[in-house]
Amino acid sequence: MIRKAELQDIPDIVAIENASFPMPWLDFLFKSHLEDPGFVVYEENDTIQGYLIVGDFDGKGHIMSIAVGPDFRRKDVGSKLVKWCMETLNFYGYDEVTLEVRASNLAAQEFYIANGFQEKELVKAYYIDEDAIVMGKRIDLDS
Repeated sequence: MIRKAELQDIPDIVAIENASFPMPWLDFLFKSHLEDPGFVVYEENDTIQGYLIVGDFDGKGHIMSIAVGPDFRRKDVGSKLVKWCMETLNFYGYDEVTLEVRASNLAAQEFYIANGFQEKELVKAYYIDEDAIVMGKRIDLDS
């Protein structure tokens, strides 16, 4: 089930974050997003399996962070979170969503492409140690 993230979820979210990224967000960053309606977790059997934070950037939906725990990858958790994101953004009138992904993270790029995203541009030195690829997707739930 996908539900709004809560304070008691933060340790599980941070554990997923730490297992997913070379430069993970710290817990206070997640706590600062707790009031955002676009901060959700995917929970099954009382276990947080993944999370997503989506917001607005320049009038477009923007996925700020998404991750799935290592034991739950390739089990459709990420795709369910992306689908929730598209439906929610569509409900609020957005017609496009963007995100940044590390240039070296080919698995994530393949995941996004499989979920309908396309490469838009390369941003040099986006991360402190690496370039990012901006990816985007039109929100068209009829296709």
